[in-house]
Amino acid sequence: MICILSSKKFFVLNFVISFFTVSDGKMRKSFRNFVISRISESLKNREFLDVGLIGGDANTSCEETLTGHRFVLAGLSPLLAEVLRTVPNFEETVSISLPDFSSETINVFLNLAYGHSDPAR
Repeated sequence: MICILSSKKFFVLNFVISFFTVSDGKMRKSFRNFVISRISESLKNREFLDVGLIGGDANTSCEETLTGHRFVLAGLSPLLAEVLRTVPNFEETVSISLPDFSSETINVFLNLAYGHSDPAR
C-alpha cells in the first residue's frame, strides 16, 4: 500500500517536525517523551503488536504469549533483531520461543522496555 501526502499535509508535517526539533537538528525532549509514551500506550491498548514472546513455562496458548513491537524489541536486543531480520513477511505476527526464560521474566523485560519503571505493571 502506498500513501500519498498532499502538499497541505506535507506542510503540516514539516511544521510539526520543525516545532519539535531545536536548531542543531536534535529532537526536543518533550517530543522524545511523547513518542515513548505513545509507544507504551500502544502496547497497553494492544495496538500494532507484531511479535509474540513465549516463555519456557508457557504451553503456547494465546493468553500466555506476551506481545510487543518488532522495532522496539529489535532496538533493545541484538539477538532479537537478528531473529526478526530472518522473517521476510512484515505483515505476519512472529512468535519467538524463549525456553530459557519464564513468562514472568519476559513480562518484566517488556515492561522495562516500554518505559515502566515498576516492572510489576
